Amino acid sequence: MADDNAVRAERHGAVELLVLDRPRKLNAFDLQMLGELDAHLARVAADREVRAVVLTGGPRAFSAGADIRGYLDASPGQLRTITETAGALCRRIAELPVPTVAAVRGLALGGGFEVVLACDLVVAAQDARFGLPETELGLIPGWGGTQRLTRLLGVHRTLELILTAGGLDAAEAHRLGVVNRVRPADDVVPEALAWAQELTRRAPHALAAAKTAVRAAAAGEGFALERELLLGLYRTADGVEGVRAFAEKRKAVFGGR
Repeated sequence: MADDNAVRAERHGAVELLVLDRPRKLNAFDLQMLGELDAHLARVAADREVRAVVLTGGPRAFSAGADIRGYLDASPGQLRTITETAGALCRRIAELPVPTVAAVRGLALGGGFEVVLACDLVVAAQDARFGLPETELGLIPGWGGTQRLTRLLGVHRTLELILTAGGLDAAEAHRLGVVNRVRPADDVVPEALAWAQELTRRAPHALAAAKTAVRAAAAGEGFALERELLLGLYRTADGVEGVRAFAEKRKAVFGGR
């Protein structure tokens, strides 16, 4: 059964607060939640009264990533739809004409981390944890993570994190420039809202132009390649094994097929 209101919206003056709200799934993204978040962002982009966006999840998890159990019986066409929908969502976040602030508590893993990477600014709780563990499933990040994280960290550090399925705590993420500010968990959303409110007092066209210019400086051509590589991995025996092992809560055994 589909979740009701997988994304909640609250207006705080000129700031739109968008809350991922699938707590039983640690805010894992399925097509419904991807679609709801995309619809909210499309509405925000068309609303001149909204001058900034804060995106957050719950206290245990911003988002644990994609809803992997939904991959078990998905056809190649359905997997492509999920991957392309998620990639388009991250592009919409990155290209939104108003500033976006991610307020991260708990886990931001896989696709959840990729959504955070698409935001302009990040406020993280002291207990926040970031990572791209897809290689443990025989897959790779496919929502823009290989591209955006490489721009932040460089080739070697990004490959270390992805190849080892390693993680970053909030302090390390801040040191590396993945996170702008680290705060106690109870202060994260208020801090993000206050920061966003501060940005609403600046000239909106200037902020939009600054976003466009900075992101153009970091632009690359690898997004389509990343997506096709991931879709190819879904068809491998190891990709199937990784997803099935996750669903069965056991260690995957990869045979290189």
